[in-house]
Amino acid sequence: MTDQVPALWRHVLNATIGVTALFAAGLVLLPSTMQLLFLPMFYGVMVPPPELGPEAMRYAHFAFAMTGCIMLAWLMALAMVVNGPFRRGEPWAFVLVAGTIALWYVIDNICSWFMGYEANVAFNTAAVFPAALALARTWRCFFPRRAAAPAAAALRESA
Repeated sequence: MTDQVPALWRHVLNATIGVTALFAAGLVLLPSTMQLLFLPMFYGVMVPPPELGPEAMRYAHFAFAMTGCIMLAWLMALAMVVNGPFRRGEPWAFVLVAGTIALWYVIDNICSWFMGYEANVAFNTAAVFPAALALARTWRCFFPRRAAAPAAAALRESA
């Protein structure tokens, strides 16, 4: 396999995928423990507010688990693309990786902002930063600069 993308940036993407996968697995396997992260971030408390009764907490655990499952499936697909076609420098792989991350980031943050969970926007931004940096640094591996057309170059030289 011919590597077109520097190993450093693939490693950054793989590390980001791996850490996010651990987070997603936590949502599936340890929803009560994951609330120790979200309750302070969203509500400023360490225990569920009294208005969130047992049934609401049960539903929150279900929503965490379903979110984690979806994330794990997406991350598995991303890892396969990053370590295959992305590594080889296939342009469609860059579009897929960058596009799905951008789609998640934009939609998740719009929903978070309008629903009053601004802390989630900050959390998402910190989480996406390494991948965004890696994608920015690998752009030219997929879309190299094109040489100026001969006619355009000749026109510039004559001017």
